[in-house]
Amino acid sequence: ELLVRENAFVCDALRLDGDQVSLKDITVPMLTVIAERDHIVPEPVARPLAGLVGSEESDELRLDAGHVGLVVGRTAAKVTIPRIIEFLKRRSEPATAEHAGSVA
Repeated sequence: ELLVRENAFVCDALRLDGDQVSLKDITVPMLTVIAERDHIVPEPVARPLAGLVGSEESDELRLDAGHVGLVVGRTAAKVTIPRIIEFLKRRSEPATAEHAGSVA
């Protein structure tokens, strides 16, 4: 109700366990993946997200796909997943001998 109808997250009106939750508190690098044929999260709804977070680094991946097609099927295998992996690799610390093979 709060998230969908009242848009509380975007309006900085969302509270969890009494604390206000704000998109501006998200400061890590962010990748927004937008499906241009998404009927669940339409492109005009997803597009402003990058400007609402506090991250200084924000990338956008726009694809000619539907909501499910982003993560299932040919587009996912050839474009979505590789681009997400590339985004994460560019921002990840290289493995050190001390941590290689360990599971966090």
